Amino acid sequence: MSLSKGLKRKVDDENRVFREEWKESFAFILPGFKNAKPVCLICKEAVAVCKEYNIRQHHKTKHGSFKVAYPLQTEARKSKIEALAQGYAQSSRILLRGFTSQQRATSASLKTSWLLARNNRPFTDAELFKEVMVSVLEELAVDKSMDGIIASVKQVPLSARSATLRIEALSDAVQGVVISDLTRANYFSLAIDESTDNTDVFVRYFDGKLFREDLLALIPLEGHTTGDILFTELSKVFERLSLSFEKCNLLVTDGAPAMVGRHRGLVSRLKELSPEMHGLHCLIHQSVLCAKLSGELKGVMDRVMRIINFVRGTSSTQHRLFRQLVADSEDATHDDLLLHNDVRWLSKGKALDRFCALLGEVKAFLMSSKNKAAADHLTFEMELIDFQTTSLVKDAFRSAESVSAFWVACSEEYSTKNLAFYVLTMFPSTYTCKSAFSSMNAIKIHERNRLTHTNLENCLRISVTTVTPDIRSIVANNRCQFSH
Repeated sequence: MSLSKGLKRKVDDENRVFREEWKESFAFILPGFKNAKPVCLICKEAVAVCKEYNIRQHHKTKHGSFKVAYPLQTEARKSKIEALAQGYAQSSRILLRGFTSQQRATSASLKTSWLLARNNRPFTDAELFKEVMVSVLEELAVDKSMDGIIASVKQVPLSARSATLRIEALSDAVQGVVISDLTRANYFSLAIDESTDNTDVFVRYFDGKLFREDLLALIPLEGHTTGDILFTELSKVFERLSLSFEKCNLLVTDGAPAMVGRHRGLVSRLKELSPEMHGLHCLIHQSVLCAKLSGELKGVMDRVMRIINFVRGTSSTQHRLFRQLVADSEDATHDDLLLHNDVRWLSKGKALDRFCALLGEVKAFLMSSKNKAAADHLTFEMELIDFQTTSLVKDAFRSAESVSAFWVACSEEYSTKNLAFYVLTMFPSTYTCKSAFSSMNAIKIHERNRLTHTNLENCLRISVTTVTPDIRSIVANNRCQFSH
């Protein structure tokens, strides 16, 4: 055997043939077209060389948390990968369709209009952009091959009316994505800030990958504003978008009387529809925060008293069973819990001290009790302890980019994840609303006196959104024409 033959490289020996098991192991697939490269279903990136080492390294370095959230050989992982594969196949079908010249011109018009709205520019600037592009290309054109490109630019529809229609289509696409995500979300929170003539309503939610904050609606207001008027207008928005207040866990407002009025404020009215919803306004003084401390301690003490009364006062049989459990315990330092008496000095402190001394016995008794709420609370507590002491979870927390990213990657087996999502979905303040007013002021310049409320809402939605619309889908669903 010659040396050259002995050193001949074999593709199969180098693992350059894609293996089906890589789909479940690393969430990679090999598209069906010619000269395709392995594609990651999570981030849609392609790996240059079809080798197991390259694919494994990509998955390990960029998606290490995926294994924590969806362990190998579990139904949750298989379902997630199949869902990702279906999404990739659907998007690929759209990308593989060839665009006509008219569709390419419309796509360019949409992208230009997107940039206009993102930078709060007037619709008429679209025509200026077109003139600038043509002028630059004419100066840079050194041969006849550029003539075709200049002609194509001139065919892009970028009149003020075209820009208006394009921005409307983009805004509808963005809102469609937001509504679709809200329909699937378990919770969402609202942030509402009232200005002189408009009230912007922002929504915070989890879209399956990220926590997002987007404009839900811009409500025009005229004259005196009351809680009833805000409630009516907001209800119309939810009805038009086919949304329900039942999933709303928090309403953050600016503290105006129309928002936080005890009886007819917006928060009070919404709580009638969603009793579990919380209300918060961002104007909280330090004195109020200090006062909350005593309330928190009172809540802890009240719970302790309820447990003591449950053990001792529910029935004589139950009390006898608890005393028998304490008597059988080798670690117990007392034989019973103490009842609290408001008349006696330091009665509450002594009762709390005895409760802490018998905490282990109380937990054991409640776990064996038929009271479901007590048993569930202790199960959750034990799960939380296990969660805090698991080294794998600790490592994932240290390596996570943020708190939100950690909980997104956290395994579904912990019920604490649901609680974390409930809290992370809440708006911390009305800062998002306040910052949107800067964009609104930039859009509503004096020269744009013909700007309608609908156009203002469309421009504002694109200016502040965190969603990127699918341009190709919009083009495919629209009638495309050249510039006249």
